[in-house]
Amino acid sequence: MADVVDVLQRAGGSATYRQLRAYVHGRDLRLALVEGRIKRVARGMYALPLDVSALTVARAHGGVLSHESAAEHHGLDVVTAPLKPHVTVRRTQRRRATKLACTLHWADVPDLDGATTPVRTVLDCARTLPFCEALAVVDSALRTGLVTRDLICVSCSRPTRSRTTRRARRCVATAVVTSTLRSAVGPCCDSPGRT
Repeated sequence: MADVVDVLQRAGGSATYRQLRAYVHGRDLRLALVEGRIKRVARGMYALPLDVSALTVARAHGGVLSHESAAEHHGLDVVTAPLKPHVTVRRTQRRRATKLACTLHWADVPDLDGATTPVRTVLDCARTLPFCEALAVVDSALRTGLVTRDLICVSCSRPTRSRTTRRARRCVATAVVTSTLRSAVGPCCDSPGRT
């Protein structure tokens, strides 16, 4: 059997009881808890004692990272880092009892490696952040190739009439135009002697 701390480190700092039991004996798990080598952060969720990563917080609440926290997780540029991780849980899920603070959102979202998908992340940021901050996230996603212009435009064009959706469409349209101009003008501006 493996050491509990090693298993948690390989799992990103936190894991469920069931995930740990696949590699560690129950007696070793209880001993690690008593010795303080691991801690219980929520019912059925364990973490390293010094690990308060955003991913651990999301797992403790039974959700996934979303909004700016997911953007950071995916390596996108974020103007202002969130004070508390943003976590999205299923609409039908009740709030879990945990002492780890976060900003909770309820929605049925697809996830990728503990965070919302890149497209969903970009749309969430475009809907909720101030325009300039949202533009930085959308532009970063387009520049890195994490999302494509076509995919983000199709995802943003769903027929809804809310104010936040209009804001997201405006932000995505601006980022797409900026990205298109950058790709068209970029090569001639990169040559020596030109600014």
